[in-house]
Amino acid sequence: MFWPSFNSVLIDVGYKSVTIYNTYFAIASSTVAAFALSVATNKDGKFSMTQIHNATLAGGVAIGFSASSIQQPWIAITLGLMAGSISTLGSVFLQKCLNTYLRIHDTCGVHSTFGLPSLLGGVAHIILTIADHWGSSNQSHWGYMALMELGALSLSIVLSLVAGLVTGFLLISKLWKAPHVTKYFDDQAYWEFPHLAIGY
Repeated sequence: MFWPSFNSVLIDVGYKSVTIYNTYFAIASSTVAAFALSVATNKDGKFSMTQIHNATLAGGVAIGFSASSIQQPWIAITLGLMAGSISTLGSVFLQKCLNTYLRIHDTCGVHSTFGLPSLLGGVAHIILTIADHWGSSNQSHWGYMALMELGALSLSIVLSLVAGLVTGFLLISKLWKAPHVTKYFDDQAYWEFPHLAIGY
């Protein structure tokens, strides 16, 4: 798996090994949470490979921002467990609400694989920044840093919502020759089929 190298590519050499270990801990614990919750949320008690695949990556996504600053492995493991749980539960319960009430269909599970775990990772990084420097002589500096991180997280959320809304409006506009709703999952509008060609 290439996620530890992805998280550690821009980290200073002194913190690379910590980043790689923390990423492995988070991915392993999110995998455990994914398997446990996949069985628990399935009415037949079976594994859902889509949920497991998405939630396995969720640990690496959640720890990506704070992997180099975590000094104890239990924090990385806890963050991975929370990310795997949020990802699995989000794909089971939240996806139904998004489909039913907002008419948003997440075909690839991007929201539960990257959206929710990255939100968790951003909040966790802010909490870890405050907790690591609690009681230091320069609390105003670290408070300012925590507020800047909160602002960056808020800006990321706003930009993703605006970009998603613009994309959604472009896709449902009349600029494109979109098929009728009943033909959304019919491939004949987009592909040529040899058996339908004349002369076969």
